[in-house]
Amino acid sequence: MAYATIALIGNRLHAIHQSITGVNARRYFPQNYADSALHPLMYPLWYAAQHYVPGAGAQQYAGARTWEVVLIVGAFNEGLPTESMSALAETITERVIDAYITRPKLELAGASLDGVERVELQTDTGLIPFAEDPSFACVRFPLLITTRKTFSFNTE
Repeated sequence: MAYATIALIGNRLHAIHQSITGVNARRYFPQNYADSALHPLMYPLWYAAQHYVPGAGAQQYAGARTWEVVLIVGAFNEGLPTESMSALAETITERVIDAYITRPKLELAGASLDGVERVELQTDTGLIPFAEDPSFACVRFPLLITTRKTFSFNTE
């Protein structure tokens, strides 16, 4: 079994986002995020992890890393009425929730990502100002992704 690395999980999240109707998915935070042609824009970020290695000799590893899916709906003043932006955010939020509750192991085309034990969609932020630039509206979706792998001891 291959292990679900940070890069592989990020790639899988990006692929899932590409399947969500109505969003522009990016693998990484784009420098040109303010470009209205990109909105609504979605990208994943990875954060802290907890690592579990059972007692000596177990040769198993388990970890749980927090990821965040960021959806930038658009700028508050880019000509899209606030009501329309809210309605768009509501629609896309439901699509994001559906995308993750139907993929408990990050399945894509029916295949789970090796090493992923569980994906938990946690409490989203609702429609809020984008912290990095409060003139934009966003929704943040935290994911807790639990992984597992076996390993061999280094005998060198």
